[in-house]
Amino acid sequence: MVPEDWTLFSESTGLAGTRWTPNVRTTDPETSRDAATVNTGGRDTLRAQVLDTLRRHPAGLTDWELAGLLRRHQPSVGKRRGELFAAGLVEFAGEWRLSPLGIRCRVWRVAR
Repeated sequence: MVPEDWTLFSESTGLAGTRWTPNVRTTDPETSRDAATVNTGGRDTLRAQVLDTLRRHPAGLTDWELAGLLRRHQPSVGKRRGELFAAGLVEFAGEWRLSPLGIRCRVWRVAR
């Protein structure tokens, strides 16, 4: 269970040390390395936005719904939500909804 007042920067929960995906891979080209240094907090910000949005929607949301609410691209939102899932902060709600493309999508919620 995740405390309501938890943020990605909370130290009291012991989750602040969670290792997230690196901003750049060792195999990425030089241009990717340059880009990674420009927006170092972008991933943390989007992760926090995804978690906060899921907190405000206890019934859960699909990645597409999250992307629409956050006005971000679905692949970016899905990647950050996936990291939150891997960290145990988000869980599958046991429900599916259709995407705008008519594809069945999992509904995600804050882990209980």
